[in-house]
Amino acid sequence: MATLATSTPSIRLEVLTNYLVSMARSVETNVDRALTALLQTGSSEPRQSPGEIFLLEPRVNEMEIIIDDHAIGMLRGGNLSSAEIARW
Repeated sequence: MATLATSTPSIRLEVLTNYLVSMARSVETNVDRALTALLQTGSSEPRQSPGEIFLLEPRVNEMEIIIDDHAIGMLRGGNLSSAEIARW
């Protein structure tokens, strides 16, 4: 059975990419909720409160800190190739 050898920097880059995608999804959800709340202003449907819309904001902020720490650690390690850096 053959196994693929993957370098640690490549794995870290993939993890960072996954964090970024997850954060983008959270931000997209927040924007969608905010737009829906704004568009329902004159509607008789129950409206989301601002508190509900901003519930994910701390999660987005936490993800941003994790992403920053992860990216800084990768850059400090100096193990990224030019191609991996360009891929960002």
